[in-house]
Amino acid sequence: MISRTDTNMLINYVLTDQLHMEFTTDEGQAAGLQPFREFMGALPKDMTQPHYLDADIHYVKQSGFLYQVEEEIRCSLLFPVVICRGLYPPSHYTKRSEWPLYQLIYTHRGKGMLNIRDHFYPLSPGTFCLIDCRQYHYFYADCPNGWEYSFIHYEGPGARLLFEAAAENGAVWDNMHESPARQIYAQLFKLNEYDGPDFDLRFHKLMTDLLYELITTNAGTPQDHMRTPEWLGSTQTYIHEHFNENLTVEELADMAHLSASQFSHRFKSFIGLAPIQYQYRVRINQALTCLSGSDLPIEQISEMIGFHNMANFYSVFRSMTGETPARYRRRQRIAKGTLPEKSFH
Repeated sequence: MISRTDTNMLINYVLTDQLHMEFTTDEGQAAGLQPFREFMGALPKDMTQPHYLDADIHYVKQSGFLYQVEEEIRCSLLFPVVICRGLYPPSHYTKRSEWPLYQLIYTHRGKGMLNIRDHFYPLSPGTFCLIDCRQYHYFYADCPNGWEYSFIHYEGPGARLLFEAAAENGAVWDNMHESPARQIYAQLFKLNEYDGPDFDLRFHKLMTDLLYELITTNAGTPQDHMRTPEWLGSTQTYIHEHFNENLTVEELADMAHLSASQFSHRFKSFIGLAPIQYQYRVRINQALTCLSGSDLPIEQISEMIGFHNMANFYSVFRSMTGETPARYRRRQRIAKGTLPEKSFH
């Protein structure tokens, strides 16, 4: 027997290592955490205590279901843990390791970037990626308009063998819009609306069929994607975690055990931006999220993200987005219908 809890919510934040979530309903009213706590309590203990989970998912709009699974099913079938779809802001960033679940992600709009096994993979619309969450990895939105993707967290007997067989082809499958795998994936999401007693069997069959499609579809080898040095992941992570601090190239280069000039050159060759430019992009992505998802004053946002000089903030923001923070906020409010169009100049 499988039961589920609706996760329609606006997530405010996830605290590192605690897997603690605070969220509000679509109406903005406080919502209790009890269903989520009950869901986590029904999982094996090692699934509720990830070695490392850190996610910046401010102002995320997502919908889906958390699934409570009985022991008999966990021991005999592939089973879902979360089936969900969300629109994630430009500041979205997640890193994990040693979390005993698998995750299948499909990109609908926008773009993300995945780093796993020291390779970068762009996640464009129509792309599947398959992740063993036990392995250290991180992914982030790489689009100023955010990144819309759906995902399935799953586990169960045979999950490891199926994952390993699929992973021999790579981690990412491109141009899957019209593929059989995409059609099966859509059927899995329709199961969110199904309440029949054979839900567990249907999920097991569809998930097995989907993984088989990925196994038999050439995803390309990791050599088709950009191999990255180990220090790049650690410095990128450090920038994301300390984006509002006054970082220096020398400080980051020391972490990478490189000279400042070597570090800057190699960082730019992989990322396409110099280290401090990349930090500025992370700051501006945070600003975009705050401007569209909150009523905080622009001056306060500037301070929060590390710009203590408004002129500097406006200059960097405009150079990266082509408009001022105020104009961007007005445009977003008009798009959401919270501001009349005549207010837009």
